[in-house]
Amino acid sequence: VGFIDITEATAGTWATGPTTVQGAGGNAVASMQSLGWGKYQELSGSRSLGTTYYNTTGRPMYVLVRSRNTSTSNAVLALTVDGANIGSINQPTAATTTTVQGIVPPGSSYAVDWDSGTKVLQTWNETF
Repeated sequence: VGFIDITEATAGTWATGPTTVQGAGGNAVASMQSLGWGKYQELSGSRSLGTTYYNTTGRPMYVLVRSRNTSTSNAVLALTVDGANIGSINQPTAATTTTVQGIVPPGSSYAVDWDSGTKVLQTWNETF
């Protein structure tokens, strides 16, 4: 993947050299490795709250998880990346749907879990 930029006095004559040359491996390829070029996936059937996963895609990954805690109010749902809390939200009343989301860098570990109570996973979505 690449391109050249060339200006000629007469179209098709190729009398001068190009002003810009971007070969394979340049920004054209790098842009396809950015967030959003991959497949959007709903993974509730293969993901669990409190389990650590790893981003092995080689690209940044966006994670969005919806859950509810049926047994307690004032419980906290958190997304941790490499052991650091990067996003959390307090559930003000029991059985309220709560969403946490964030970006997971390539090679990083990530998990979503409640700090207490009875946990119900509703949806787990990832895209990269």
